[in-house]
Amino acid sequence: MVLLGTQKAKIYHIALLAGAVITGLIFSLRHLNTPYQFLFLLTLPMLIQNMLHVMKNTLPQDLDGELKKLALTTLLFSVSFGLGYVM
Repeated sequence: MVLLGTQKAKIYHIALLAGAVITGLIFSLRHLNTPYQFLFLLTLPMLIQNMLHVMKNTLPQDLDGELKKLALTTLLFSVSFGLGYVM
């Protein structure tokens, strides 16, 4: 956050999360075999909740608790994306 500044770091955070969902959707649509490929979209509410919390936040130390949630959500996103593709 120091190099970008708080506001630009928040925008970067949103861009990374949105980019992951968008590229996941593009990949799933291009290689569509089964509806299970969209299983990763179940993590979308958790990702949106994280984005909203980050954007509304004014104290950087309050973001520490969000990191663990985001890491677990990212793991769930990756696992559900892989499982959806294999199923």
